[in-house]
Amino acid sequence: MGKPAVGCAAGSGSLGAEQPLGAGAGPRMIEGTQANEVVPIHRSLTVLAVLSLVGALAACSNPGVGNEATESSSDSGAESSTSPGTPPALQLLTAPAVSFSGATDKKTTAFTVGSPLRVVYTFRGDGNFIVELTGTDGSPVSSIANRIASGSATTWVYGANSKAYFDVTANGPWSIKATAMLPPIAKLPLTIRGNTDQVTAPFLASGTLTVKWTTTGTGNFIVELIDPTDGSPADSVANLIGKSTDSTQLYNHDGPFAFDVTADGPWTLTVTAV
Repeated sequence: MGKPAVGCAAGSGSLGAEQPLGAGAGPRMIEGTQANEVVPIHRSLTVLAVLSLVGALAACSNPGVGNEATESSSDSGAESSTSPGTPPALQLLTAPAVSFSGATDKKTTAFTVGSPLRVVYTFRGDGNFIVELTGTDGSPVSSIANRIASGSATTWVYGANSKAYFDVTANGPWSIKATAMLPPIAKLPLTIRGNTDQVTAPFLASGTLTVKWTTTGTGNFIVELIDPTDGSPADSVANLIGKSTDSTQLYNHDGPFAFDVTADGPWTLTVTAV
């Protein structure tokens, strides 16, 4: 009785039906052998058929083995929280948004600081308004505000990841809202304006930059280029007292950067690529 054909599923290739050896076929002599040298051909063919069958079944049970590693590798690694157009180095450390308000000095309840952290504040008073973000262990995290008289601003905190609270000095109504979020990444040329201390949203730089500034304040005007991935300083831009209009060159800076500005009056920064 002949053996049934063995095949794969459609699209995977197939093996044809095995040809019978012939009914009653016994050991046969191969031309060129001696009369007493009988080669059992049917046993050799049977072994080859079994090996072919095993190989065919293995191929059918593992279709597309060559693609499997590629597909797995594309899913490896932790999922990032970058938004479209955001440099991979700038990642979001999520945390719940918080809001606080008051009318005098106050230390807020502690909260988990996400990063980057967008802080928006408003103050309605005629005296000092000073806000420090302070870790629950007493270590300084970031300066948020340092001004006199009413005003509002938006500033950023980069690279923080601890429990902290706002330490507020004020003589009038104030409110603060802090939200962990990925900021938009600006492209050059870029102009930024402010009228008090501020850490700006990031921009994308490459190579040599020209930074022009104008300040009309009477006190310190200090500008640092910082790395928004961790808040570390990258270069010094300006450090002076009083009114000024000038410019400087910054060399070999590639990636996202931001400015940390200390000022007591209106200021403007213009950044262009050379």
